[in-house]
Amino acid sequence: MKISPHHKPKLRTDQGFSLLELTVVMAVMALMLSLVSVQFFNTVAATRFARTADGAVSNIKLLRAQAMLERRDILIKPRKAEGFLQRIDAPPSARQLGLPEDWQLLGDRIFISKSGACSGGQLTLISPEGRRAHYQLTPPECDGERLPGN
Repeated sequence: MKISPHHKPKLRTDQGFSLLELTVVMAVMALMLSLVSVQFFNTVAATRFARTADGAVSNIKLLRAQAMLERRDILIKPRKAEGFLQRIDAPPSARQLGLPEDWQLLGDRIFISKSGACSGGQLTLISPEGRRAHYQLTPPECDGERLPGN
């Protein structure tokens, strides 16, 4: 068949996608998005937990400096849902460790003398969701190191 200059090709009436094809594509995209979003929110929660726990352990170094500046002994007494930190002559105060009120601190009693010497020990921080982080504090400077496996 010869194509003449006046020949116009027929327009297809079935151009585009069917409603069924669009529905299948949207369902697959929704499934993929739901799987990715769950992982994303878990990652955000884990990062928030790690940042809070690491910050609290870093604050122990600041407490060491505070003990030397104020020439006062500081005692960190891990207890559930109560104050964790106690100056020998002051009431407990959990805020100085930088932990939210609903967190728990378990482990050894950590003594920081007015000269800055730290007794060292292990601490476990527990979030309200049950996430745990274990730390080893090394004397005499209270260097905090997160133990593997958490």
